[in-house]
Amino acid sequence: FFCMKFTLTAVVAVMVVLPLCTHLSHAQKAVVHTNYGDIDFHLLHEDAPRTVANFIQLARSGFYNHTYFYRLELGFVLQGGGYYNNQTSNNTVPLEYKIPNSNWTVGLARGDTPNSGSSEYFINLGNNSAALAPGGSSKHGYCVFAFVSGGFDVIHTLLALPTHFSNSDGMTEFDKPWPIVSSIEIVFV
Repeated sequence: FFCMKFTLTAVVAVMVVLPLCTHLSHAQKAVVHTNYGDIDFHLLHEDAPRTVANFIQLARSGFYNHTYFYRLELGFVLQGGGYYNNQTSNNTVPLEYKIPNSNWTVGLARGDTPNSGSSEYFINLGNNSAALAPGGSSKHGYCVFAFVSGGFDVIHTLLALPTHFSNSDGMTEFDKPWPIVSSIEIVFV
């Protein structure tokens, strides 16, 4: 009777704990370490699994080490990745548009084709839901794969840095030196 009771308890414990552990394996955040402080992203595995997996792989490989936040469009986006140090990833992911690009969400930048997103990411600095939805500024929309969960003070510091409009790139950029992303660390919460 004792063995049967112990076995039943063990089976019930495994049935309860195993799904919890599986869920926890996806409960990750990204800590973006900058020269101004840290910014935390809560990763949205269930809504953009391939995009999150790609972002995690790039972060863990060191791809984002010594990259920059280079673009700042007040009320629109703060953008980073490997664009300006000629560091590009050959990994592209299919577009996973599911969540609107609302304030403080993190999206994957891409080229003209819907499945060209790779390593460039942006923080929405306003409600860009209409502009970045399918049929907005782009036929296909932009994937949200995370939301900012910490480091708002760091973002506000970045928003106060001087910028200029670059005619050659057609966007507003930080004056140099650009804010440095020393690394992106993936951690369990």
